[in-house]
Amino acid sequence: MEKIKSEIEDLKEICIDLVVKGKYNNVINYYKKILELNKGLEDSFIEAVFYNNLGNAYKKIGENDKAIRSYRKIVYISENLDEMKDKFLLIAYCGLGDVHSIKGNLDEANLYYDKALKLSENIKEIGLKFQVYNCIGLLHFDMGEMEKGIIWLRDAYKLLEENSLIDTLKAKGIKKNIEKAEEYMNLI
Repeated sequence: MEKIKSEIEDLKEICIDLVVKGKYNNVINYYKKILELNKGLEDSFIEAVFYNNLGNAYKKIGENDKAIRSYRKIVYISENLDEMKDKFLLIAYCGLGDVHSIKGNLDEANLYYDKALKLSENIKEIGLKFQVYNCIGLLHFDMGEMEKGIIWLRDAYKLLEENSLIDTLKAKGIKKNIEKAEEYMNLI
């Protein structure tokens, strides 16, 4: 058991390095190896984390159907996570919303983001609430609903501002998206 945990920790370090370098094709094999090793531990938390990582990697390289399968596995796994259930469901729903948005299935994306939004009401983690608001704002942009998108992005920005996270890259990215959208609105 300790040997498996140690192997997983070693592989996690390799994964971090590969993600930082943007080598998503390579990191997928390591995520799969971790998931395989985890079968010996039967740790639902590790399983959920690495299916999320796998989904994110597939999303990055455009393997959208594989990303969807990975995020759906989190929904199934979350039943075994007790106090972490809502957090992982929210993460899975955001991932599913993202992939459906990328695929142009905006109504489907909206359904998943709505599920994530409902879960975010009971979650204190600012980063997750921010993620939901940001995703909904960007979805509205994709749907051509610029004003609604701006409102959601302003709410996301306000959330960061209220929690002294205004100097983060996320805050700067949101501010830039709001400014671009307002500029666009002024042109039409």
